[in-house]
Amino acid sequence: MEKSARKLDRSAVVFIALGLFVIIKTQQMQIGSFTEPGPGLYPLLVGAVLFVLSCFSLFVAGADTEPDRTARSRYVYLVLVILVAFRLLLPLVGYTGAVSFLFVVLLKCVAGQKWPFSLILAGVFTAATYLVFVQWLAIVFPKAALFP
Repeated sequence: MEKSARKLDRSAVVFIALGLFVIIKTQQMQIGSFTEPGPGLYPLLVGAVLFVLSCFSLFVAGADTEPDRTARSRYVYLVLVILVAFRLLLPLVGYTGAVSFLFVVLLKCVAGQKWPFSLILAGVFTAATYLVFVQWLAIVFPKAALFP
């Protein structure tokens, strides 16, 4: 085997297996249709997207480049802390406050965007998710406990 041969990306293989597992398990649930979705439609779509993106990652993306593991793991832990903070803030500041926090912090700390861009894009994303989930799909999210 020559030196320039690509290493097998084990994480992509794990996520391919996870995607297949989710797709197989959702076959036991009622899937429904896009107009009348059943409880298995969303997990099926997530499993399919996970499978396709993992296959892409395994076979196409990043042939010989591998990022520094310490930098990559630092971002994973940072995102994990941000998501836990989002979950803790959700009942305190409500949906719009928590989602705004999530997008601003992800754009600023993880993506490295400048403050004005982070704030504007977070506002656009928050408004878009509010319109989709609250207005269009009529999902009831927690109201702010600190700001009734």
